[in-house]
Amino acid sequence: RHAFTFCSCIRTKCWHLSLHSRNLQSIIVFCERQRNVLLGKVLSKTVYIHIPFCPKVCHYCDFAVLKASSLVHEQWFEAFQVEVLTKLEGGFAAIPRRGSSLDTLYFGGGTPSLLSMDLWTRLFKFINEIWDLSKLREMTVEVNPESLSLDKIELWRAKGVTRISMGVQSFDNEVLELLGRAYQVTILEQSLTLLQNSGLQFSLDLMFGLPGQSLKGFLSDLQRIVDVQPDHVSFYGLTIEENTLFDQWRQKGKLAEPLDDEDLMYEQGVQLLLENNINRYELSNFSQPGSEAIHNTKYWNQEAYVGLGPGAHSYDGNVRTWNPKKLMEWMREVSTLGTDLKSQETLSPKDQLNELIWLSLRQVKGLNLGLEINFEFGGDVKSDDLPKIKTMKNYLDSKQESVDKFKDQQMLKVENNHLKLTGRGWLMMDEIAIELFVA
Repeated sequence: RHAFTFCSCIRTKCWHLSLHSRNLQSIIVFCERQRNVLLGKVLSKTVYIHIPFCPKVCHYCDFAVLKASSLVHEQWFEAFQVEVLTKLEGGFAAIPRRGSSLDTLYFGGGTPSLLSMDLWTRLFKFINEIWDLSKLREMTVEVNPESLSLDKIELWRAKGVTRISMGVQSFDNEVLELLGRAYQVTILEQSLTLLQNSGLQFSLDLMFGLPGQSLKGFLSDLQRIVDVQPDHVSFYGLTIEENTLFDQWRQKGKLAEPLDDEDLMYEQGVQLLLENNINRYELSNFSQPGSEAIHNTKYWNQEAYVGLGPGAHSYDGNVRTWNPKKLMEWMREVSTLGTDLKSQETLSPKDQLNELIWLSLRQVKGLNLGLEINFEFGGDVKSDDLPKIKTMKNYLDSKQESVDKFKDQQMLKVENNHLKLTGRGWLMMDEIAIELFVA
């Protein structure tokens, strides 16, 4: 009753929700999200669109991806439109309101560059009908070498794309085959030339810690990336996920270990980039000055965002939701409600504080000791587990023993009133953050 009374007061369309909701809890969740939107607590201007298609699934990949025909691409687009419209009409808190200006827009995958020119044109037309893109600070498209073309680059540039992010992973044909990539070095080199001549910012991804990889081989690959003079570089250590082909090979003893220490690969890779004015600003991300990824930085700063498409996550400043990972399950969901109220978690103040510590330490700027701690975090929620504190420094006083230990080991430092990783602290980031968490 109270949920309906509140909705009536703020003139939301409860009649629409009642057509889809099967219990009072769904209505309460909806009304709370509407309340947050109307009170201005959710100001999302950040949109991620997941395009799940790849020419083949890489042997290490556990993302929401699949190989599919152009017909399935069309079905994805139809479902995507339904998801957007349903979430707008249903008051999904994380989604920017119709007609509002976006700050960043990110097309990820998968391999978004696989979509046809015609489908890209219709996708941009639909998005422009929903949101104002005139004030975008950044629009990124992820690509892979085998599906990048001059025609697509020209279309993207005309539609406002500012940045292209391409997966390189290796410059060795044997390694590319081992990874299950869909291209060889010749195609990779051609795509790098296209990026250099595109007039857009571009970012390149590389992996280290690969089976049979040596330190020399990794640094050679990284030097070839540096030679291209990208605006941005990301490199990641290989993680073998469950149910991937790599996982099966490892269980059978058929997957080689890296030849050299992965920590050395990371540290010497950071140094090589630094020597070429490509500076670390986050654990795995490096850029020339002023070319940091705006969209991804919003994630690390705990800003609100909406994720659309299979497997995409959203965050409204209080609640994190996620779509079904499998394409068909996602399509079935959006054809009914558009938002699965079961696939969500409400972050407690304790959870949000721990995430703040972890995400801040990942960044070179570090953890702001003067940050005022507000344990309401979008609601009048208190936690008996948290001390009564006003600033991050007040909180960390309770962890002084751990802080001092890592400072003595030259893994943490305080600079400009920020707690920052230093030295081998970057290799121990997770362990350090866990010791500083609220227990």
